Amino acid sequence: MDPSSSESDYGGAVTPTDFQNLNDTATTTTTAAAECDYSEWNVTPTLIPIVYSLVFVCGLVGNGLVVWTIARLKTRKRNTDLYIASLASADLVFVLTLPLWAAYTALGYHWPFGGFLCTLSSCVVMLNMYASIFCLTCLSLDRYEAVVCSRPAGSPRGRRTALRRCAVIWLSALVASLPSIVFSGVSTVEHPNSGDVSRNETDYSYNSDGQEMDESYRTMAMADAAMMTMAMTTTTMTTTTLQCSASFASVASPDTEHLWAAGLSLTSTGLGFVLPGCALLFFYARIMAKIQSHFTHVRRESRKRRRLLRVIATLVVTFLACWLPYHLLKTLDALVWLDLLPMRCGLERAIFVGLPFALCWGFVNSCLNPVLYAYFDVDFRARCASALGFACPPRTGGEPPAMGRPGCRGHEEPPSGSSGERSRSGTGSVSTSI
Repeated sequence: MDPSSSESDYGGAVTPTDFQNLNDTATTTTTAAAECDYSEWNVTPTLIPIVYSLVFVCGLVGNGLVVWTIARLKTRKRNTDLYIASLASADLVFVLTLPLWAAYTALGYHWPFGGFLCTLSSCVVMLNMYASIFCLTCLSLDRYEAVVCSRPAGSPRGRRTALRRCAVIWLSALVASLPSIVFSGVSTVEHPNSGDVSRNETDYSYNSDGQEMDESYRTMAMADAAMMTMAMTTTTMTTTTLQCSASFASVASPDTEHLWAAGLSLTSTGLGFVLPGCALLFFYARIMAKIQSHFTHVRRESRKRRRLLRVIATLVVTFLACWLPYHLLKTLDALVWLDLLPMRCGLERAIFVGLPFALCWGFVNSCLNPVLYAYFDVDFRARCASALGFACPPRTGGEPPAMGRPGCRGHEEPPSGSSGERSRSGTGSVSTSI
């Protein structure tokens, strides 16, 4: 890829802008296979703002309900509640920036909101990505310790550890997001106008009085008209837009900016997807193996086993499904920038057109998290129902009666260690709370 044709693809939500710059500059890059004309690669900005708006509404309501429900708990909060609250808070702050990104995309990647909001919004996008995956990893680690390592549930030591981990999550996410603070900003981009320039078809054989003109006067009139047309064409050939993007001009030369872009892109993928994803797969594989061996010959617990396996599979698959396309395309683009992957027009077109939609799909995860981490948790679902003033959800097989479930109206939650707790100590016992 020609480094002069685009800026960095690092910075989360600014990625569609950087690929839009390819279209704006209308550069033509020659490869061994074919000649790629970026000016013909247009991304329709209609669907993405609609999806951003829907994610904003659903994420605001869902994550707001999660944070509010956990905050109003009068009893001791579970370790799981702390991680869910951190995850919901990260998603809640992020979805507040989606109206800006929706307007930005709808305006054809023009940013009218100023440099401060550009930097802040870009930082929030990266902060959310890191904080979310770090929260999921710590939540999985907590379940791994409780199920596989048989850690006692609700111990003060475990709670202090969870609080420290939450602090580390936010500090690490902030440090990892520093490049977006340093390099993101508003830049002025000039790109050609689309459309045909109208031709001048005036007949210069006669003057304004209808009299026939001499050849010399007719030639001068046509020359003047041609000069005016050229002047008008020159002044209307380009349009200036303000784009929120990342630039490394302050730390690198034009010949090495693409190395910074590719390096930070691969780093963000490694920290924000590959390493946490491997940890998630390891934790949940061990948890499933433990549950499978524990419940093999216990018929009455088979429903709990199926529910846990279903929840675990849903968590891992949803995370991978939402963020894998974005990180895959971003990694391919970085490899092209580093000349580690041959550039072909088909690949370039797939990255250019697909990356904005892949990023949009990744953002959808912010409104799915409340469903995955609240709805599938029986205890938390009951607390949400009680917080909203509704009766508890209908009892399903294997669940206690409504009046005996935490969070239901008319039910007082038993103190830690009593017989009413869902987690009981004992040989081979595991917690069913996700």
